[in-house]
Amino acid sequence: MKKIITIFILSIAFYCVRSQTTPAWYKYAGPYNYQNYDVINATTGVDTLGNVYTAASIYDTVAANKNAKVMLVKYNSAGVQQWIKYYVDPSDNNNVSYCAKILVDKSGNSYLCGYARHNTSTDLDFTVIKYDNAGNQVWIGYFDGGQQTRDYLITAQFDNAGNIIIAGNTNFQGTNGYDIAVVKFGISGTMMWSYSYNNAASNQDDNVYDIATDINNNVYLTGNTYVTNARNMLTIKTNSLGINQWTNIVAHTSSGNDEYGYGIVADALGNCYATGALSDWETIKYNAAGGVVWTNHRPVSALNSFSPKHVMLDKFNNVVIAGDAFYSGPAGTDLEVNKINNTNGSILWTMHSNFGGIDSYASMQKDTADNIYVGGFFDGPQGKDISLMTLSPGGNIISSATFANSDLVIGSDRSYQLVLDKNRNIIIVGSSERRGSGSSQPVDVITLKYNALAVGIKTNMLEEGQLSIYPNPCADHLNLSTTVNGLIGADIIITNIIGQVIMNEKLQSLEQSLNLSGMAKGVYFLKIANDRSSISKKLIIE
Repeated sequence: MKKIITIFILSIAFYCVRSQTTPAWYKYAGPYNYQNYDVINATTGVDTLGNVYTAASIYDTVAANKNAKVMLVKYNSAGVQQWIKYYVDPSDNNNVSYCAKILVDKSGNSYLCGYARHNTSTDLDFTVIKYDNAGNQVWIGYFDGGQQTRDYLITAQFDNAGNIIIAGNTNFQGTNGYDIAVVKFGISGTMMWSYSYNNAASNQDDNVYDIATDINNNVYLTGNTYVTNARNMLTIKTNSLGINQWTNIVAHTSSGNDEYGYGIVADALGNCYATGALSDWETIKYNAAGGVVWTNHRPVSALNSFSPKHVMLDKFNNVVIAGDAFYSGPAGTDLEVNKINNTNGSILWTMHSNFGGIDSYASMQKDTADNIYVGGFFDGPQGKDISLMTLSPGGNIISSATFANSDLVIGSDRSYQLVLDKNRNIIIVGSSERRGSGSSQPVDVITLKYNALAVGIKTNMLEEGQLSIYPNPCADHLNLSTTVNGLIGADIIITNIIGQVIMNEKLQSLEQSLNLSGMAKGVYFLKIANDRSSISKKLIIE
């Protein structure tokens, strides 16, 4: 039997009016220059210098073969376009190329991960293309699942060594249904290994939706497989060589109801956290051996449902999940974010927002201070508009912003992905019907940048060595030592793992002692911050 053990719930209903926060810049590229082209996906990444790389899949809405191609554009940190490239595999007479995700490394190399047809004897194959920071193609790698079937790449990410891990759906068996494939490419473009999963008992579709890696380069995936008249949530771990370590299938409590795994993340201890939904919401913590540590389960009702799409961990390995929620009444469909206690799986807080009409979730990120950034889109006066929220680690709303294209007459702006640069500036990529005098107009790729200060986020993060706290762990007294004169007069804030403020004092000198005798044993988060700088430390009281 599944149950939820809840020790504390903070529920916030957020009804948003349009914020006056405006982007630092926004730029268009792509289909606007091609009369009949439309956008089917867009993805973005940043390098260490703040350059922005946007990739999009665009297609011809009139041509019989749709003439799909991939666009890659680079902007500098000020939004000035550096170069733009288009890719269509030359051996594909139908011009079908698709980018599911872009990866950007520290040197500004970009990797387009998607699918294309690379010769006339195969159908669509997994495809990875590396470009250097000047936009030159360096190498291209393919993976063909065989059987003359289409191989659809779904997601990709780097492992801890900079190798590229891709995952998607293929058909190794040549029988009914798709299988799951995970492929590892080295930094030189050589395929290192592939792993496949087929549930032979059903020979129905097996699907992957997300992957994760840990510090040891183990790979985790989540999706679904077909068992006993329903799709069941599937989680798999392989080692760094692509060898299966364990497989876990979770069935719904009621026969015939479907469950999908949509998001997965791993911590440094080898635990992984998978989340998903359809019939119900399910978040599961697995230990390194694949054993279930806890399950957070919320049944769907006619009045309240939640479909989490992404998952990430804060500094305490508490679990943050976000997705779409339905609430009865005027709120309708909202964005929802939940934080779950790492130890027992109880909900620490829940936040749901309503910008207007139907809200749709797109993407989520966090910064080094555990602030949470959520991107999406909603029903605006003339169509869909882009939304952005920033939340504190405790689930309080720091700021919100909306974007509606001023060129738009009737049409939609949609968000696909949100990323952060090293200064916590926010990059959003999406689509915009900017010439929209009607619903049939082509759609452009739009890239927006919001400065961190404009949305209430401090950008000057001090280095680890500029603040010392000792002893740590401590009992009833804690000593602080900093070398930064500019922090004198700043706030000293201690919060518990659910974001509640336990202590708030002022820093009076470069050396200071705090009396913690009234605080319970446990794990805390200490931050020193003013309007210019901030620095944080983990604190343990024994």
